[in-house]
Amino acid sequence: MSSAGANAFIARWAAASASERANSQPFLCELCNMLGVARPEPTREMGYAFEYDVTEHHPDGSTTKGRIDLFKRACFVLESKQFQAAKAAASQLELAAQEAGVIEKKKSSQPVRGTDAWDDAMVKARGQAERNVRALPANEPNPPFLLVVDA
Repeated sequence: MSSAGANAFIARWAAASASERANSQPFLCELCNMLGVARPEPTREMGYAFEYDVTEHHPDGSTTKGRIDLFKRACFVLESKQFQAAKAAASQLELAAQEAGVIEKKKSSQPVRGTDAWDDAMVKARGQAERNVRALPANEPNPPFLLVVDA
């Protein structure tokens, strides 16, 4: 892995929009390429795949279907999220235009990186990864690593 390649990867993904569904798998495939490791398989049977199905069993006997974002048998469970970067403060002109109703202030439900809301979201993502490990089929060994990624 060259430093130029790593810098290009970082620059490319630093500019990505906050869309986990659109970006998570391409990000992880490119990361595998950059690290020189195998990419996930297109079938789940090999034990290294995106969207690995799990069933969470609840104390009341009910179940919930779920999916692990990326699973590698006996290696890791990866939960991927994508949040937004902090935006620059609005200029006086933008604030005046918003106040006058000329432009609308865009709101996002995504936590902003580096905030308490982002910290909380990442802790929740870790909890999701932990629940996914407990929901693995009995014949799957518990992986030694939980990865939570803000892609």
